[in-house]
Amino acid sequence: VISQSFQGLVLGQHYELHFDMAQRANYPEPTFTVGLDGDVLTTQRPSSINYESVSVPFTLDDTLLQLTDGGNNEATAYWYQNPVNLPATGEFTVEFTYQSAGDKAADGITFAFQNEGIDALGGSLGYVGIGGPTAAYQINLYSGHVQGSNFVLDNTSENYLSTGEVSFNSGNPIQVQLVFDADQQTVTETLTDTVLLTTFTRTYTGIDLATVLGRHAYVGFTGGDGGASSTQTVTDFSLWSESQSTSPI
Repeated sequence: VISQSFQGLVLGQHYELHFDMAQRANYPEPTFTVGLDGDVLTTQRPSSINYESVSVPFTLDDTLLQLTDGGNNEATAYWYQNPVNLPATGEFTVEFTYQSAGDKAADGITFAFQNEGIDALGGSLGYVGIGGPTAAYQINLYSGHVQGSNFVLDNTSENYLSTGEVSFNSGNPIQVQLVFDADQQTVTETLTDTVLLTTFTRTYTGIDLATVLGRHAYVGFTGGDGGASSTQTVTDFSLWSESQSTSPI
C-alpha cells in the first residue's frame, strides 16, 4: 500500500489526478485501486510494458465534512476560502447537521469566525490558539465538562451549557440552527434530534460580531479530540442573510 497526503484541497472543488502506469515484463498483470479518504477513485490493470498516462477527475464531497476520525490527539480546521461580510444590522442564519460516532467521548467542534486566514488552526477543539480576534459556537462531548454547547467571543473553550433533552453524545444526527441578530446582538440556537424529535432552544446575548471581528471574517469548522476520541461529521451546511433566498456558501 502506498499513501500520499495532499494539502490545500477545498470541498466542492474539481480536481484531476494524473499518473503513469506500466506492466513489468514477465510478471502477472496486477490490479490496483486508487482511493481518497476511503472512497475508490479508480481501479486499474496495466497490461503494457510501455508507460500509459491515466487521468482521474474527482470532486471532494461538499456535503459531508469529517472533523475527527476516531483517532487521538487530533486538531482540524476547514475554512471558507474568502472572508464573509458580518452585517452591522439585520440577521443571518447558519444551519448544519452534526453527528458523533465511534466512542463519542471527546472533544467537540466549533463553528468559528476568525481573521488569521485560511491556514488558521488551534489546539483544543482545533480553535484555541488561533491568532487575532475570534468567536465561535462550540459543541462539547467530553464528560470532564458539561456536555453541551456555548457561544464565546474569545479564544477559549471548556465552558459549556447543558442542551436539555438533545444530546450531542447520542450519535443521532442533530440539526443545528443559529440565527444571528446584529440589531439585538443575540444568537438564537435551535437544536433538533432528528431521531427522537426532541428540541432545545437558547438565546445568547451580547453577541456583537462586527465589533469583535470587524466587517469581515473567515468562517468555518474546527474540531479536535485528545486521549478520548470520537468521529465527528458535519453535513448540510448553509449560511444566508435575511435578504437572500439561498446560501452564498
